[in-house]
Amino acid sequence: MQTRRIIGFFVRFLIVYAALMALWPVVSDVYGSIFRTCGESVFGGFPSSVQVRFEHLPDAEAMNDTRIWVRRSGLPKWRRFRVSSRHMGYLSTALLMGLLVATPLPWHRRTRAIIWGLLVVHGFIAIRQGILIVYGLHLNTGVPQMLRDPYWSTSLRIGVEFLAGGPGSSCMAAIVIWILVSLRREDLGLILPARRKR
Repeated sequence: MQTRRIIGFFVRFLIVYAALMALWPVVSDVYGSIFRTCGESVFGGFPSSVQVRFEHLPDAEAMNDTRIWVRRSGLPKWRRFRVSSRHMGYLSTALLMGLLVATPLPWHRRTRAIIWGLLVVHGFIAIRQGILIVYGLHLNTGVPQMLRDPYWSTSLRIGVEFLAGGPGSSCMAAIVIWILVSLRREDLGLILPARRKR
């Protein structure tokens, strides 16, 4: 019985996740536009001393469909980052939806978990955008001594981009949010096999 529940959970998850990811070519333009519009609406409200712009990139830019421009007013140089709305936003949303729909819970609880999950995951997406913007503003004030070393500069940039834009953090965040919004301690028995008594 437990094995059947586990298999059923993973089958439902794979169907929902695969279907949402297969829809990406169809929804990419709309999702990317919403991603950029919401980002600029949230972070464009920074103090007047800060300027933030989200720009659509053409298909020639491959997976990265968005460029984020950041600078402090009065400074001539802009800092810019190329990001993928698919990796930064859509991937974690699709993964979370797959987990939530697949979880064998009563539909009233599942619906509530989906609503809260979507709110939390989009808050997470905004945080990821914010990390890049704050990092860009930090660099815009002048390069710190540590960042003049190519090793530290490269390491910090890779770390920021992994946390803010990498698919790995999208997957981890989706799993954590799924646990927080949907599972209670007693629910684990619906998915995980019961412990054998010694």
